[in-house]
Amino acid sequence: MNGPKNECIAVRAFASLILDYEYPADDILPAYTSCRILVEDLFQEKVITETRQQAIEYFNNWHK
Repeated sequence: MNGPKNECIAVRAFASLILDYEYPADDILPAYTSCRILVEDLFQEKVITETRQQAIEYFNNWHK
């Protein structure tokens, strides 16, 4: 398995959405994207969606 990407894909005020894993769909499994929401570098929530865009949409509507 590949290591986490650890890539920041969205930022809002003091919150960041960090992409950890992203896998395309194949014959058996659907697409998979795993991210973390951090506020001031502190973990808040894990987000699992099918696409990167869905994770960004979730993050943009996320309230803490």
